[in-house]
Amino acid sequence: MLRVVKIILLSILMLGIISTAAIANITSPHTFGDFVGEPTGSLRSLAIIREMLSLDLRPIDKVGLARIVATYQVSNQGQPTSVDLVFISPGIKAGSISVDGASVPSTPLQLLNLPPQWQPPKTVPGISELPFVQQPKNKYKVNPTLASGLRFIATLPPGEHQLQVSYDMHPSTSDDALYRDYQIAYILAPARSWADFGVLEVSVNLPPNWKVATSLPMKRTGDTLKATFKGLPADSLAITTRPPLHPLTRGGLILLPVTGIIMGLMSSWWLGEVVGRKASQLGWRKGKVFLLAVGMTPLGGGLFVILTLVGERLTWSLLANGHISHSWSSKYEIVTTLFLILGFCVSSLVTLRTLLFSRRSFKSTASR
Repeated sequence: MLRVVKIILLSILMLGIISTAAIANITSPHTFGDFVGEPTGSLRSLAIIREMLSLDLRPIDKVGLARIVATYQVSNQGQPTSVDLVFISPGIKAGSISVDGASVPSTPLQLLNLPPQWQPPKTVPGISELPFVQQPKNKYKVNPTLASGLRFIATLPPGEHQLQVSYDMHPSTSDDALYRDYQIAYILAPARSWADFGVLEVSVNLPPNWKVATSLPMKRTGDTLKATFKGLPADSLAITTRPPLHPLTRGGLILLPVTGIIMGLMSSWWLGEVVGRKASQLGWRKGKVFLLAVGMTPLGGGLFVILTLVGERLTWSLLANGHISHSWSSKYEIVTTLFLILGFCVSSLVTLRTLLFSRRSFKSTASR
């Protein structure tokens, strides 16, 4: 029995070395998202009294898109002004632009590169899963070679006006954790080209109970974040959100596979014990017992594989499959495959060793 324990411990050590090397060769992929932000254009004669920026992230839970609505209260203190504005975001082509409630005609725009004032941040806030652990920084990427959007020209008489734009956008994603991080960096810097900027009101609606981290201070009430800033607080507002991982689910991720492994090894031992005793009772000779052992050994390994896979499938059933990161699932599949291979070998040896030992032990006891 001591030999069996040594074999199991050695196999676990080999599994750790092999799986660590395999995981080290997997990079954490990042999915390019859309860039979003304030409009750019010739705006020196206009001032923003108030901007109400709404980011609805609730649809991400189902379809992976976020809804952006930006409403500007604009003041023209001079003569009637022709406004030439450019909104840059791929999703805006299916959105809407209005001035004082009336839709305005627009022209599709394709840019080879982002304007200098539209450069996104290189990192966004990360989400820490552990208490008292400093919040990490995650890479942030958009595709700068696919800059597209809308350009519109409108004449604004003197006085105050309301300009509103609404559209959907694809968030960037990061696969550094079990669940995928969804990232949005709304670029505020282009608003510096306006004559003045008064107040920025931001509201963010999250899917139920999702975790979130923001680059600017915001107050959370339920699943809504809100903040009010006097002037432009920064060049961008970065948001990272992630589905919640329930503590019971976290425990199940460890308990279910371990339970499957233990049951698999116990079943292999039980199989060898039962068959060994039966062979001894029937008085089978060594040659016949050897052939029996060769045939039964893979069956013991098969029991381990089946029960371990049951535990693994039950584990996956606890997770929100649509949000599992590709990087984590790839690592998990590699480790699972390696473990099943080694586990099959170990369980087969357990069955063989138990069968032969049980036969000799039963035969020795019966001869007394």
